[in-house]
Amino acid sequence: MLKASSLTEVVRVIFFEHTVWFLLMVLFIGFTLVSRGNLLSAPTIISILSTASILGIMCLGFSFPLMAGEMDLSVESIACLSSLFGAYLISELPWASGLKFNPVIALILAIILALLLGLLNGILVVKFRINSFMLTLGTLIAYRGLAVYLTGGYVIYNLPREYLVFGRPRILGIPVSAVLFVILAIIFHIILTRTRFGVHVLLVGDNEEAALATGINVHRVRILCYLISAFTAAISGLALTGRIESVGVDLAEGYVFKAFAATVIGGVSLKGGIGKISGVVGGAFLIPLITTGLVLCGFSAKTLDFATGLIIVIALIIDILKGKLVRISK
Repeated sequence: MLKASSLTEVVRVIFFEHTVWFLLMVLFIGFTLVSRGNLLSAPTIISILSTASILGIMCLGFSFPLMAGEMDLSVESIACLSSLFGAYLISELPWASGLKFNPVIALILAIILALLLGLLNGILVVKFRINSFMLTLGTLIAYRGLAVYLTGGYVIYNLPREYLVFGRPRILGIPVSAVLFVILAIIFHIILTRTRFGVHVLLVGDNEEAALATGINVHRVRILCYLISAFTAAISGLALTGRIESVGVDLAEGYVFKAFAATVIGGVSLKGGIGKISGVVGGAFLIPLITTGLVLCGFSAKTLDFATGLIIVIALIIDILKGKLVRISK
């Protein structure tokens, strides 16, 4: 028989370090059996891969403010506003800018706008010591409002192929967004585990006073985290625009809740100081797997919002239980 200490260690490794991958495996097998193999069809796999990649790109950046002990609820509105701004610059619709920018230039300007919005979030949080949850809740609404003001609520379509590059093309049948997701995940994993900045992010989130005592520029670390969050939000928004080949004021609506659930279930602590990119990747796949699996198993599409809400509640419970497990282990 296993000793109590050995059993505790097994539970800790599965529950604390690999929760999301264990859930993915169990749910994948379960949905495959219940759906009689429909989950394994090529179109379904590609759909899950595409959805998970677009959400996952956003989650990668969203996790950095969380790991640094802050929150960025504005990511979905940054994704929307930046994508709309770029499309507004190149659209030939009569109410658009009429400037007809080069699509590649518009793409770059969309990302720059997102970075400026992220910079504004970071400065307001660290310089004015505004609660990040409340501040980014406000900018979530404000940035979406700017998108409505910019376009009057219209949908921009007939966008050039160059502007859809992050979401429309495929490489050997694989969505380019998935390839981009893998590349960004590798880059951010290296940043978090192999660079001084990555160490500082976790230290700041774990204990701000100790980080200050060691000479870490806490303000700079957190502002950079908001820049990363805004950058991935822009890429996610552009990828989603490319996938649906249009952009409106409702682009990425509700994505912040999915990003929150995926990131926390992926192992990023709401209290900061804990997180792995591998877990975030797993969390990004968990959300579309559940929603797709439910539909294939005969559940109504109307139940998907309930499922997403339930996932968020489960994510919060898991985060609390993990915190207790850490205290017990210490």
